[in-house]
Amino acid sequence: MAPDVSADDAPEEGWLSKDEAAWRLGGAPHTLSRHIHSGQLASYRAGGVIRIRVDALDDYIDANRVQPAGSLRHLHDFPEPSDRPDTSIGD
Repeated sequence: MAPDVSADDAPEEGWLSKDEAAWRLGGAPHTLSRHIHSGQLASYRAGGVIRIRVDALDDYIDANRVQPAGSLRHLHDFPEPSDRPDTSIGD
């Protein structure tokens, strides 16, 4: 569920509250706080309220993208091409 933000409470364009940023990540606000306090996610305090820039959140998302470790063949029991039976149709 998206955070409940009235027009009066809405941050300036380009800024998110912790709740809004957590919702965009699909996580909990306390998890986002851990990333802020560890320095992994840049944030700013404005009037006692933590705000996150949209571009900082996008950079954080890009930096934490999971890359495949290489071939996933080890997850499947496929024979190597040289071990496969000949399935060609002959004359």
